[in-house]
Amino acid sequence: PGLWDEMMAYVMGGQSPYYTMAETETYMTAREIAQVAVEPYATSYDLTQSITTFKLPVHFLQGEFDHYAPETVSREYFETMEAPAKSYTIIHDAGHTMMYDQPAAWAAALIRFKFETLGR
Repeated sequence: PGLWDEMMAYVMGGQSPYYTMAETETYMTAREIAQVAVEPYATSYDLTQSITTFKLPVHFLQGEFDHYAPETVSREYFETMEAPAKSYTIIHDAGHTMMYDQPAAWAAALIRFKFETLGR
């Protein structure tokens, strides 16, 4: 189990100072509904055939062990994209929830993107 699993166990166990049990239960219900409603479309939708040109810089952050959006899939989409600037960063030892798995590396990448994009 990773950090996401630990965080979910913490929250679902009623230990979170930020979320009530009612809020947690509402989130879990909404998550289940979204999975049923969205997942069939999300798994068959091909971004490489729809949105490939951007007027703004594009920065991809990829968790090394992301099983929801594997690098092979995100890299393929990234390669089809046209943008004034683009970058692809792998966050090592992280999954889909890289902000929980490797928060320092994730934050450093966001700060780097800010400086690359805004030049300050």
